[in-house]
Amino acid sequence: MRMIDIALEYGFDHEQSYIRAFKKKFRYTPLKVRTDQTSIEVKEKININDVLSVDNSITYKPFYIFKQKFNIIGKKYKILSRSGDNTANTHGRDFFYNCRDKICNAVNPEVYFGYTDWGGYYDGYINYIPSLQVPDLKYIPEGMTGIHIPPHKYVVFRFVGFFRPDDIKGRQVGRLLVHLYRKWFINSSFKSADTFRFEYIDTRLANDNYCELDIYQPIREL
Repeated sequence: MRMIDIALEYGFDHEQSYIRAFKKKFRYTPLKVRTDQTSIEVKEKININDVLSVDNSITYKPFYIFKQKFNIIGKKYKILSRSGDNTANTHGRDFFYNCRDKICNAVNPEVYFGYTDWGGYYDGYINYIPSLQVPDLKYIPEGMTGIHIPPHKYVVFRFVGFFRPDDIKGRQVGRLLVHLYRKWFINSSFKSADTFRFEYIDTRLANDNYCELDIYQPIREL
C-alpha cells in the first residue's frame, strides 16, 4: 500500500502526520522499516498469564516484534518432531562449530538461527535448519540450503538459562514450546501465521553461566 493510503485508513489526515507519529512511536520512519531489514518491537496489552518462571533458572517472557523479510543459509535436516529430543541441539552445535565458517557473507556469524518448518509433513517429521542470516541468497555453499523468510509479526518467548548455550537441552526447549502452543495461544487473540518458527541465539551475550534463547513464532489476529 502507498503511505498516503495507510495514513488515511488509520485516521490520519495527512501522510506526513502519519510518518511523524510512526517515527515517534518506533524511532524509524515507515519507509526505513519497509526498505531496510529493520525490526520494531510492538507493544501489546500485558496478560499476566504470559509470564512464567520455573525453578529460578528458566524464564518465559513474551514480547512482540515486527520483522521485515530476511534470508538465512544453513544445513537442512529431516528430524522427528519429539518434545525433549536432543537431535536438533546436536545438529545446531555441529553447524555452529564446524560449518558456519563456510558461509562467507553472514550478517553476523555470532548470531545463530535454528529454523524449524513443519509444512508439508504429516508423519511427525519436521525440517530443522541450523543457520546464519545473510543479505541475499546469491552464494549458497555446497550441501547447504537458502531460505527466504517473508515479513511477519512475531510473538517471542525468551528462555534464560544459567549455563552455557551448548548445554541447552531439547527438554528445556520442548517445555517452552508446550507453553507456547498449549497455553499461550489458547489465552491470546492470535493464531499461528505460518508453518515455521525459529530459535535466535546471540552468542555474544553468553558466557559459562548464562545464555538466552528466543523463539520467534509468526502470528496473526484471530
